[in-house]
Amino acid sequence: MGCSAVLHLASPAGTPVFSTDPLEVVGMALGGTTSILNSALKAGAQLRSVVLMSSAVTISNAAANPYSEKDWNTEAEATFDKLGKQADSLTAYTAGKTAAERAFWKFKEQQKPAFAMTAIQGSWFIGPPLVPWKTKDDIMLSVTGIWSVMIGEDPSIPMEIWEDTIDVRDVARVIVWSALNPEKANGERFLCSSATGCRQAIADILTKHMPEHLIQRGVPGRGYEPGYIAGKNVPQFHAVKAVRATGKDWIPYERSVLDSARFLQRYIDS
Repeated sequence: MGCSAVLHLASPAGTPVFSTDPLEVVGMALGGTTSILNSALKAGAQLRSVVLMSSAVTISNAAANPYSEKDWNTEAEATFDKLGKQADSLTAYTAGKTAAERAFWKFKEQQKPAFAMTAIQGSWFIGPPLVPWKTKDDIMLSVTGIWSVMIGEDPSIPMEIWEDTIDVRDVARVIVWSALNPEKANGERFLCSSATGCRQAIADILTKHMPEHLIQRGVPGRGYEPGYIAGKNVPQFHAVKAVRATGKDWIPYERSVLDSARFLQRYIDS
């Protein structure tokens, strides 16, 4: 039968990425994408779809807000080219993701492959992982906001990078849908971002639904909007295209936070 779909998924972002030489970060992102595409050309006629797990950083910049699939980050690569090895880890990550997705679409334009090509842009992942981490030291950066509130840290501390979130299960669903519907997904970008929440929002949710944890209450209701919509001072993502295409709405923010917390509970006493 051979291979019918290739899913080029995101590698975990955390200490390994943020402590790597910035030139290597960009090189790995770009080289990994182009090498997979070159291999896909040799996979045979049964290959129907290649799906790239990109990032919302390829969409967001200072030129537009709210953002949609029509937007591109026009600053990251130029900033990285200027700074080179002096670039900080986030600049390198953003430039690498942007360069990789641009190369993805350039490949489609030049090679005109028979298989469909789709790119998914996710914001800040939350939600329970498919495979448990071995220890609490392995907990991924994207859920450390929830973890820190669970263990009693100050909910007024800003989130690590973004407050815009998406449940990882929703991202997985859109990826699988794209692979199984190549005719509909071919040539499309699908932005995945569903809610905006800070540590105070997390604290309010956990205080209400998991009172057994010693959560610092902070100032309930401060720093986030009702319904967890994006406020004026955070990036706003207009992510309705994937909902319309798949016919299924995003997982509610409170459920994502609670499911994450219930998964993380096993590490409290470890």
